Amino acid sequence: YGWDNVFYSRRIGKSPAGYPNVQDGEYSSMPNNTTILGAAKLSGQTKDGWSLGILETVTQSEYAKIDKDGNIRKELVEPLTNYFVARAQKDFNDKNSRIGGILTSTNRKKDENLDFLHDSALTGGVDFRHQWKDRSWTLSGNFITSNVKGSVNSILNTQQSITHLFQRSDAKHLSIDTSRTSLTGTGGHAKISKIGNGDFMFETGVAWRSPKLELND
Repeated sequence: YGWDNVFYSRRIGKSPAGYPNVQDGEYSSMPNNTTILGAAKLSGQTKDGWSLGILETVTQSEYAKIDKDGNIRKELVEPLTNYFVARAQKDFNDKNSRIGGILTSTNRKKDENLDFLHDSALTGGVDFRHQWKDRSWTLSGNFITSNVKGSVNSILNTQQSITHLFQRSDAKHLSIDTSRTSLTGTGGHAKISKIGNGDFMFETGVAWRSPKLELND
């Protein structure tokens, strides 16, 4: 998906997102990674040429241990999370053309101290590529959309994050909405290029992102 990385496998089993609230005289011990409770992957090809792949994963809740004079308490630093990815792709026209689609979702079961995280994130997209004249010419592109949901605090943090910066003074078309509990955005690109079979080569294209596009989950 080029610039639009809607799936990054290393997010599954990553380091916990949160950090415990430690008081004076307390010491904390953090887990290094999130434990994967279970995962299943299915891939293959149908009789009519569709390549399919599905990944389903669940990671467990992770807690920091906080010690004060031998008294141990725990605080949630990563919630129980479900990750799902589905991808479909088909080549045709002697593999000179291709179409595909992808769907990803992240769903968390969190508590108040992880209020900065989204409750859920859903992305979907379609992509295509077409080549001709002995594959010296290529036209390709994609379209993606995203939706994140969460508390007012989590969506406010997203609007103010370095990726979005809704608060910047030079963006007259943007403003922070402190009541929002979801964001939906779109993006994509189209590109045409020529390589080989001639005296010149080139590549040009266009890409766009709506301000509310959020792929980070």
